[in-house]
Amino acid sequence: MDLCLMITNRDIDQRNDAVDSSRQQLILAKVPILRIKFSGAFSDITVDLNANNSVTIRNTHLLCYYSTFDWRVRPLVSVVKEWAKGGALMTPTDPPSPPTP
Repeated sequence: MDLCLMITNRDIDQRNDAVDSSRQQLILAKVPILRIKFSGAFSDITVDLNANNSVTIRNTHLLCYYSTFDWRVRPLVSVVKEWAKGGALMTPTDPPSPPTP
């Protein structure tokens, strides 16, 4: 599950019950990502959390909007995601390559 936490200037109330997590990993990227693997009843859930990255939210809404107009968008996005997972694209921690002329 990927989540984007949008933080405002209001105070954050941390008095709510916390959920146990067995492992946290900070992934350094252009937008740092906190990967959380839960334990106990939620042990099958892994969450990638970033903060204040509104561009990803707009991109998600844009893809959803496109998919309402053309049924081919959703399968295309799925194929591109699987292709990227296969290592065809650089990982978030790789430095960008210089542009080719």
